[in-house]
Amino acid sequence: MNKRKIFVLGDSVSIHYGPYLKNMIKDKFEYDRKRGMKQALTDLDKPIGANAGNSGLL
Repeated sequence: MNKRKIFVLGDSVSIHYGPYLKNMIKDKFEYDRKRGMKQALTDLDKPIGANAGNSGLL
């Protein structure tokens, strides 16, 4: 059976809850997200790596 795919657009919150979401949906979905976790965690206020920033930066 082919699993559907889900791609999470990154923000600082999804960096932290992503592993839990991935585990919860693993039977039905292939989970993926933007790469660059190490870069993102250096400063969650800067949109770099897996962190896409926040709407306040627009």
